[in-house]
Amino acid sequence: MNGRRLGDGWVPVAAANTGGTYDVDELDPAFTSRFICVRVTAAVDHWLDWARAAGIHERVLDFAVIHPELFETAESNPRAWEGVSKLLHAGEREQLITPRHRPAATPLLQKLIAGLVGDTWSASFWQYYVGAGRPLEPASIITQYATQRPTVSQWVSQKRLDLLHQTMKMLQGHLQSQAIHDAVVAHEVQRLNVIGFVSDLPAELRKKWSAWVADREFPKLALAKRRS
Repeated sequence: MNGRRLGDGWVPVAAANTGGTYDVDELDPAFTSRFICVRVTAAVDHWLDWARAAGIHERVLDFAVIHPELFETAESNPRAWEGVSKLLHAGEREQLITPRHRPAATPLLQKLIAGLVGDTWSASFWQYYVGAGRPLEPASIITQYATQRPTVSQWVSQKRLDLLHQTMKMLQGHLQSQAIHDAVVAHEVQRLNVIGFVSDLPAELRKKWSAWVADREFPKLALAKRRS
């Protein structure tokens, strides 16, 4: 601070990119010794808390929920996916993307997304975005699972593990919020709707659900043990 004395309550904080991925100079030991150095890594679950409040496109939110590894590369980062959200919002606003006009006819949009997050993630997201089948919304499971059960049963018979797994991951992401979890388990009908959905899943997904419930310490969302 070049001799400047800060007032009470002020704390200087500096941020820098590190490592060979970025075109930066490494800080020398004498300089870094004046800081408490903390390495910060982007985490999808924490980013989602911000993204939901910031109006990030729902398809980007859903994709992030089912891909917790989304930020493992420098190219696929929170800022880039915010950019994808802006592209989708703009495309819908200009009616380039509508429910009846799928974006398969807009290759420019796909190329722009690739320019933000890279070819691999772009291809994966595009396939998810234009797919004929879409996962069920968490709210529809929680509040009216009886009307959604035929769809789930059809997916099970068709072995559509992709859609079943995506739906389950989105539901887990929704229930990550302690406030939402507490509200659901306090409402017996909603709690049983969640249990009913998970009970209808194939065994391998039920196992994943049980592991998640145990990890989160959500005993009221645990499945009853089945008799052998």
